[in-house]
Amino acid sequence: MPEPRPTPARSATDLAARITHQAARLGSALDTREQRTDTGGPEHDHGLHTLARRLLASVGQHTVRGQAPTADAMAQLVRDAEPLREALALREDADTRRRDTDWELHSLAYTLLTTIDVLSAGHRDIDAHVDAALRERQRAKPFSESVAVLANQGVELPSDVIGALRTDPGA
Repeated sequence: MPEPRPTPARSATDLAARITHQAARLGSALDTREQRTDTGGPEHDHGLHTLARRLLASVGQHTVRGQAPTADAMAQLVRDAEPLREALALREDADTRRRDTDWELHSLAYTLLTTIDVLSAGHRDIDAHVDAALRERQRAKPFSESVAVLANQGVELPSDVIGALRTDPGA
């Protein structure tokens, strides 16, 4: 007798629970690294931590243990996962690596990103939802969060970006 296959709702619910668990593990790892820095240990990657924390906040906002996320919630998770995915890849690029790679942290982040990808694959229309989420975000925040992160870190922005930031987006 063949083994019964899990229903899609059950499977999505399991994946949502897994995302919540993986987010907690990643958050704990971030906390540990930040505590080490506070006590004089090696410096952590502030940019990577910021992007990971943003994804963790999104996971907390868009997932509920025991419930499969809606297509809109999945679109938000997919959209919020992308900056972390890009940052991880950048830090692993041999041409741009300037510090030791924290492979344990990268592994925890990739585990979470992969589960988000697997769960999003269950939504056939996820691309349309992601596009809608991006359009809404551009309407609400015309400049990327990366620019805001750089500005907060004291990086000098190009004059055209500074001029654009001073322009009223509703004008």
